[in-house]
Amino acid sequence: MAFQLATFRHTNRILERRCFETTQRGQHLASDLGFEDVDEAETALSTNPHLYHRASIEYNATRVTELERDLRKQTELLKDDLHSTQELTQTVNRLCAENSRLRDEVERAKIGLFFHRSSCCVLTKPFCCKCINDRNRPPRRVSRV
Repeated sequence: MAFQLATFRHTNRILERRCFETTQRGQHLASDLGFEDVDEAETALSTNPHLYHRASIEYNATRVTELERDLRKQTELLKDDLHSTQELTQTVNRLCAENSRLRDEVERAKIGLFFHRSSCCVLTKPFCCKCINDRNRPPRRVSRV
C-alpha cells in the first residue's frame, strides 16, 4: 500500500507539472495573440473563428508580404518621379532665365538698333556719336534682314 501511495504521489507531481506547463504555454500564446489571459483569447476565438484560422493567417501573411513589396515599388517610383520633377524644375528655371535674357536682348534691339541717315554706323543708342549734335533729324528705324 505504501508503494502504491508513493506511485500515486509521483504520478500526481508529474501531472501537476504538465498542468502548470500547459497553463503557462496557454498564457504565453494568449499574450502573443494580444490578449490579457486565456479566457479572453478563448472568447475572441469562439466569436470569430475564421479570424484565427490557419488558412486566414497564412493568407494574411502572404498579403502583407505582397503589400510590402508593392510599397517598396511605389516608393521607388515616387523617388524616380521626384528626381524627374527636380530635373524638369531645373530645366524650366534655366529656360525662364534664357527667355528673360532673350527678351532683354529683343528690347535692347528695339530701342537701340538704328541706322544713321547716311548709313555710317549701327547704333546702340538712339543717336550715334557722329549725329549726337544733330537731334533735329531723328534716325529711321530699320528692320533686320
